[in-house]
Amino acid sequence: MPPYIATFLPEGINDHCPVKISLLDSLPKAKKPFQLCNVWVNHPQFIERVESIWATHIDGCRMLQVVRKLKLLKRSLKELNGQHFRNIISEANGNREPLMQIQQALQANPMDQQLQQKEKMKYLEFRRTSYLVEMFLQQKSKATWLRLGDYNTKYFFTVIKHRKLQHAITQLHDNQNVLQTDPIAIANIFVNYYENLWETREVSRCKANERILKNGPTLSVAHKMDLLKKYTEKDVKTAIFEIDSNKSQGPDGYGSGFYNAIWNVIGKDVSEAILEFF
Repeated sequence: MPPYIATFLPEGINDHCPVKISLLDSLPKAKKPFQLCNVWVNHPQFIERVESIWATHIDGCRMLQVVRKLKLLKRSLKELNGQHFRNIISEANGNREPLMQIQQALQANPMDQQLQQKEKMKYLEFRRTSYLVEMFLQQKSKATWLRLGDYNTKYFFTVIKHRKLQHAITQLHDNQNVLQTDPIAIANIFVNYYENLWETREVSRCKANERILKNGPTLSVAHKMDLLKKYTEKDVKTAIFEIDSNKSQGPDGYGSGFYNAIWNVIGKDVSEAILEFF
């Protein structure tokens, strides 16, 4: 189905607002940035690939070492995804039909040990692939309140579709109040806005009234001393592990689920990089 936009026009003398439906040309597909999928961490090769990259010697400060290793790791994880996870949805759907056929045959001949063994193998195979699909779709849908294993695949697809529509920007007024629908023109509106925002300098700025501030709640001496304490590796780990694994990743494509899964491999370097910054 081609994309379209709906524009609600002024009602004028009518008792309703006219709706203008405009069909759009196929939107250009931008190159998708790297995003780590939490299902990757379940593969046996995942830890091996991380350990291999993390053993690489890189000169520079701690933060630079971590950043460069994460960049090197992206290529290896993309290969892992292409080899084992690119078609997990179709693979799970393909495993469903053989399982149902064997179960039907087993219902007709329940004492057949060969069918029992086949049913067990197909069940475990389908259970594994379907679980990976649900884990993958849950991360994309951000439906973190649902339990995995309850076969919520259809619901996840609906939420993902809704999120895409909700986040899509198909039209936007520029600084001349002209409605733009071209994706490139819309992107330029955002770029120009933030470029002008950073170039703007405030001529006069009101100072905070200290007398008014002191009349409100203030920090005690003990609180101030706590804020001055140095962070520890334990503080860093606690902060990262408190972030839900399905939360959106950072600009580098790595989410908290990645750090939680391999903290014993990269935790010390990540903690030292963060503490070096502070």
